[in-house]
Amino acid sequence: MKNKDILSALEWRYAVKKFDVNQKISEENLQTIVKSIQLTPTSLGLQFFTIFIVENQLIKNKLKVHSYNQNQIDSCSHILVFTIPNDVTNASIDATIEQRKAAQNLSDLDTENLKKMSKNFVSKLSPIEVTNWLSSQCYIALGNAITVCSLLEIDTCPMEGFVKDQYDEILELHEQNVSTVVALAIGYRSKDDLYINQKKFRKPIEELFVKK
Repeated sequence: MKNKDILSALEWRYAVKKFDVNQKISEENLQTIVKSIQLTPTSLGLQFFTIFIVENQLIKNKLKVHSYNQNQIDSCSHILVFTIPNDVTNASIDATIEQRKAAQNLSDLDTENLKKMSKNFVSKLSPIEVTNWLSSQCYIALGNAITVCSLLEIDTCPMEGFVKDQYDEILELHEQNVSTVVALAIGYRSKDDLYINQKKFRKPIEELFVKK
């Protein structure tokens, strides 16, 4: 893919407020999005997040009520709800690094060093710092998903405007000891979306980047 094609896809993208309810994302494209999230880099390579893929219309309708009745929620094809664990335990760190050991054929020494380094890092964080650290990983994955969707010509709307506790309840997240961070509505823009013809605004590059 050429540079101009990548930039064209990102110029084409905007935060869609109303999706075409009759257009659904294909399973092939959905799996590409899922794979792109799986491949997202994360701090220490721990991937401490879980993404819930909501397609059920009844669930979307319930979520809309707690999303300030925004049209994106019930008109999109799918909602990706990014969640993080309510706590990070030594056991969860060990389990993930053991998976990595098997996949990368790591030595016992390297495995133990990774465990020690990861636990040492987490142990120095306060509870709020742990939450912020975990949430940051979700936003990295979110950005990656948005870019990939743009390249697939799939529309998106990243969303923070909702009541997280209600999302947790509707999706029964308490039972899995995870909590909602952010959501991504995906699908195809409606022809009568309010912003479909609005010119994109971004600050000039000169204001955003400084060379040293």
